[in-house]
Amino acid sequence: MIFIEKTICFIFNKLILIVWDSIWFWRISFIISFIIILILIKYKYHILFKKSIIKHDLNIFHQINDFFSERKISDFLNKLDYQVINCEDIDFIKSFHGFFEETGNQYLIKSIRKCLLELSNSLNKLLDFISNHFMTHNRRPHDERLHFEPDLKYGDQSNEKEILYKELIKLIKNTEESYKDFRKEIKKKLLI
Repeated sequence: MIFIEKTICFIFNKLILIVWDSIWFWRISFIISFIIILILIKYKYHILFKKSIIKHDLNIFHQINDFFSERKISDFLNKLDYQVINCEDIDFIKSFHGFFEETGNQYLIKSIRKCLLELSNSLNKLLDFISNHFMTHNRRPHDERLHFEPDLKYGDQSNEKEILYKELIKLIKNTEESYKDFRKEIKKKLLI
């Protein structure tokens, strides 16, 4: 037993002394320590950078959610489904676009930015449709409501109105889906 202990101590001491006295040991130890420190610093800055991105995007979400809430977009789309909207509703959508045209109000997280772009495209298509197919009634001078194609109510043009109405419903559903995808991505990435 004593022989085994002496042998182990001898081998251990020789190995330790050889390694301890070796310049390569110190060089490799320094390089490994340096790499570990660099990785930790990079990880720390990556986390801080990611937190600042999330904070920026969260701030934008809170600003936009004040005037473009889920309830307001739902009300707007429901009014469209009833084929009558106010001019204020169009201003509401235009203010949404205006908000995101400012450079400081753009999301930094790519997936949110992509969903916002899809929502914006859906809203643009809807606005184009509204500008082409919603009109005011000239009979009521103070009526600021826009009505869906009032000129196509009579005769054989009702089939055209039905086709346009189906297109409107499709645009409304696309916008609803885009908005839901946008909100899901916000919840997923910003943890709301």
